[in-house]
Amino acid sequence: MRFAYYPGCTAKGSTQEVDIASRAVASHLGIDLVELVDAGCCGSCEIKAVNPDLHLMLNARIMALANEQDLELLTVCDTCQANLVATARVLDRDQAKRSDIVERLRRTGVNYTQPPRTRHFARVLLEDVGLQKLSEKVVKPLSGIRVASFACCHTFRGDGKDDRNRGLLERVTEITGADIVPVRVDGDCCGFHILMVNDELAVRAAGKFLSRCKDEGVDCIITSSPLCHTAFDIYQNAAEIALDRKINVPVLHFEQLLGLSLGIRPKRLGLERHVVSVKSLTSKVAA
Repeated sequence: MRFAYYPGCTAKGSTQEVDIASRAVASHLGIDLVELVDAGCCGSCEIKAVNPDLHLMLNARIMALANEQDLELLTVCDTCQANLVATARVLDRDQAKRSDIVERLRRTGVNYTQPPRTRHFARVLLEDVGLQKLSEKVVKPLSGIRVASFACCHTFRGDGKDDRNRGLLERVTEITGADIVPVRVDGDCCGFHILMVNDELAVRAAGKFLSRCKDEGVDCIITSSPLCHTAFDIYQNAAEIALDRKINVPVLHFEQLLGLSLGIRPKRLGLERHVVSVKSLTSKVAA
């Protein structure tokens, strides 16, 4: 299997461990990730709010780069995934807008013809590798490890939503042999997109979910979005201060949890990069 790989900005910056872990898992399973060169940013939500046309151009350009290689597009970020899917949908249903965006891109040397199939790594693993083959690859079942999952809001809200994304993290958790602890509710938000506007409100939003995870005694949280991971891991200390409560719950990318069950060494999964220490989890896994 070969894919055009679009890690997005955060996975190449503040959360490089998601890129590290994704490459490690893909290599372990014989998946070839061909990273797009100079792909740029998808614009997250901020550029869309200020300049919708620029947002469409950024995402259409990324898809055009994948089409040049005649490859399906693979993402590791829920927000990137949603933006790419939403752009494809807009340009499909609005022909006037499509003509305008295609012409603007043409003047920059980019040829947008049709959107490639775009899927998150979790979907690729479950649909192309398959539950049975993944389960057969597990050499270290994570029995007794209590896991709370947190899928990004963009997977089930907005123009880029896809109902098939619901339950992906829980299905991955089942493969690893870990125990699923139902903590997430639809009203929860990590608060990432308001961090620059109202950081106190943002960390309280993250703290609401983190506190419930602490109360439920989870060993770790897993995410499918580097942005959610940023809010829960990098800003966890800020949430503790805002709530006046010690939480100290490790936050992993789902690729890292899966990688552990596949027998991949913690260092190859980038587990030493986390702000909240994962030693309590890795010690329990080793034991």
